[in-house]
Amino acid sequence: MLIDQNERDNIIMDDGSIMVSASAGSGKTTIMIEKIKKVIIEITDHRTIAAITFTNKATKEIKDKADDKGVEKSFVASTNNGFVEMEIIRPFIKDALGDQYSSEFIIEFGRNFKFETTQEGLEQLRTDHIMGTYRNNKKNFIFELALIILDKSRAAREYLQAKYEMIFIDEYQDS
Repeated sequence: MLIDQNERDNIIMDDGSIMVSASAGSGKTTIMIEKIKKVIIEITDHRTIAAITFTNKATKEIKDKADDKGVEKSFVASTNNGFVEMEIIRPFIKDALGDQYSSEFIIEFGRNFKFETTQEGLEQLRTDHIMGTYRNNKKNFIFELALIILDKSRAAREYLQAKYEMIFIDEYQDS
């Protein structure tokens, strides 16, 4: 038995939102998978859960651990960027920002597609159908755009609430 087994069990049994802070290699992802297994079994309607993380490697680890732990129902496992792109931005950009914005855009990280302001990023997305990034790498345009869309689109908010019982966010240590 682990020294912190009671805390681990409490995390899994807790029905509310919870944040787990522990050192690398302590088993946070494993606990998250155990909680996913518990929550997904309890869902009896159309909803599912999402597990989002920073890297493709971490996404694969979540999927693999879920298989290893016997999670039988499917759920969404994605990177943070992939989740907001596919679940918020592409389906709801027109609803939030108007028909002049297309859900058919490409994402480019090259220096020719970087910008300083949100308005410049929105203009590039509208006119060139290219989602670039801020020059300041401490800012994240894709997350900012997702928040703008969630703020402006009731349909986006209702969609997420209708589709997901719970969203798990894994802070992968190597990112």
